[in-house]
Amino acid sequence: NNNIDNTRFDPATTPELVQALQQMSYQALHFLRQHLGARMAAEELVYQGESRLKDQAYQLTDRYIDRAKKLIPLYQSQIGSPNPERAMANALQMIATMITSQSMRPTPHLPHDDDALVAVLVQGAGGMLELKPCP
Repeated sequence: NNNIDNTRFDPATTPELVQALQQMSYQALHFLRQHLGARMAAEELVYQGESRLKDQAYQLTDRYIDRAKKLIPLYQSQIGSPNPERAMANALQMIATMITSQSMRPTPHLPHDDDALVAVLVQGAGGMLELKPCP
């Protein structure tokens, strides 16, 4: 997904990590919705044992996480976790998993509205990263 690879964040224009996480979450949500039918078909094939598709899905998630890890040096002062790389990987995996789940099989336990869903996911990610308030 070129959106994942080409996204750039600059603390001068995006001063808070929360904003970057929001943007990445909206991008992931938009991308998944654009390809929802294909994603659902692929999931069914994976369920039936198609490991090549599973590997491709993992590669896409890895790219998403790797892209997010590049945010760490830019926003280091806002991250309180003693292991920022692990925290970022966990946070992005949670965001990706929940966006996928809520897009494919919405549950009443999470918001259906995009803004509210992204807010909940970013709040959870912020907890994992132990985000500090911006000065």
